[in-house]
Amino acid sequence: MHTLIRIVSGLSKKSRMITRETHIHDRRGEMPINPRQRARLRSEEMITHGIIHHTGVWGKTADQHARYHTSLTGRNWPTVAYTSYVGLDARRELLLDYFTVGYHCKGVNTKSIGIVVEGNYDEKELPQKLIDAIVEECLWHEAQLGRRLVWTWHNVIRPGWICPGKFFPKDEILSRIESEYIEAEGEDPIIDVPVTEEPNEPTEEEEEEEEEEPIDPPSGCTIQPLLILALICFGAALAFLP
Repeated sequence: MHTLIRIVSGLSKKSRMITRETHIHDRRGEMPINPRQRARLRSEEMITHGIIHHTGVWGKTADQHARYHTSLTGRNWPTVAYTSYVGLDARRELLLDYFTVGYHCKGVNTKSIGIVVEGNYDEKELPQKLIDAIVEECLWHEAQLGRRLVWTWHNVIRPGWICPGKFFPKDEILSRIESEYIEAEGEDPIIDVPVTEEPNEPTEEEEEEEEEEPIDPPSGCTIQPLLILALICFGAALAFLP
């Protein structure tokens, strides 16, 4: 029976840790192996790259490829070549542990994992559900390893090979993987803040004194100057009388 594993770990946008949950069929330990060969082992920290392949044929399962890879009439390799397999129905299968080196791309096997997609994409384009599954598979491996990987293609590492085919949507897949780690930069919200006038700061200069305004006498109490003079003279005349 195949085990359906759920993963709750991983990397988020801008490399912050978040929860990533997905489904993948765990086929590790079920694949045919080669008793005449011993698999090469490595530390998970050595993995820096992910190489994407196509099988180049239609209608063959992961088990069939594993038998070919490990048989004397086939490749005579220790194990199946690929770390994981994506079928035409978008079914995803984990075939090898990370510490087992798969023989999928000569020259970079020790530092890479291999993902193979069923079919020949030098003949036709991939359906959208298969593209979605490939993107999710790449992100799932990054989540498990806890870091970003450099994703590339078999024919980039080994020029002259057609794998994974001329119709493989390389740019779309890489762009979608990258978009998981780039947050859209939204505009800063506009917040209305009431403007208040701040009081003037005190200065060392002396403030000018305000002039007192003259107070007008109440109406009806005004004394004429000539009348005042006449009263003064009359008082002085009285002072000289016997």
